[in-house]
Amino acid sequence: MTYHLPFIAAELSGYGWHIFPCRPGGKEPATAHGVKDASADLEQVADWWTRTPAANIGVACGPSRLVVIDLDMGDNKNGIKRWAELAEDYAPAPTYTVTTPSGGRHHYYQADEGPELHNSASKLAPGIDVRAAGGYVLAAWSMLPHGHYSEPAHPLEVAPIPGWLATTLRPAPRKPLERSGNVYGTHGTPYGARAVSDEIRILRATPEGRRNQQLNISAFNLYQLVETGDLDPVAVYTQLVETGYALGLDGKEIENTIQSAEAGAKQKLRPPR
Repeated sequence: MTYHLPFIAAELSGYGWHIFPCRPGGKEPATAHGVKDASADLEQVADWWTRTPAANIGVACGPSRLVVIDLDMGDNKNGIKRWAELAEDYAPAPTYTVTTPSGGRHHYYQADEGPELHNSASKLAPGIDVRAAGGYVLAAWSMLPHGHYSEPAHPLEVAPIPGWLATTLRPAPRKPLERSGNVYGTHGTPYGARAVSDEIRILRATPEGRRNQQLNISAFNLYQLVETGDLDPVAVYTQLVETGYALGLDGKEIENTIQSAEAGAKQKLRPPR
């Protein structure tokens, strides 16, 4: 079945999807930078699959403007059942669907024009993960030791992401905290604005593996300035969340880290009784 893969790779890149080779028989990227190497350039794709015809096909969701709902059936999860329960309330539009070797499913949706969506795990329900900006999935006909990813005999077009789904997956904006103190403008004082720029610059330069730790440090530093009135809490939260997603951190991880840092900053600056 591997002879299909070069043809499928060319077809997907022809759709404008950004793809990259993964290890034959596995999910691991076969390029130096993985999903960041993904391309829709036909010559690049042809070169990759000429070199390794059996390479699995990784689809980079972000640049392909795709949001893939991953219904997991492993470890006593039943993502398909959970998705069906959601369907009773929201009736998700039929769309292009790939069945995974483990019996799960990938529902593909076209991203909308709103803020970019990112990866998440079990945000919708247990057993339902989301692959979007920063993430990838294996395309149909990719092979694993226990089977291949298969598409329906008559595949549907990729449907636009339903509004309810896009709204659910985006972080809800937080309301400003009621507190005493003076905040100058939307982003705070000039001192606070410089502090935000410095912390975001440091965070973006942090190597992978230490980014969540640095997010905690940067959030702690900035929320101290929220407490002194030099920064607006909504502006701080928005900057930290957007940067965390851009660095590939998980949405729940970002939220927990920021909340913990915010609580720590409040505790440090609380006046003694």
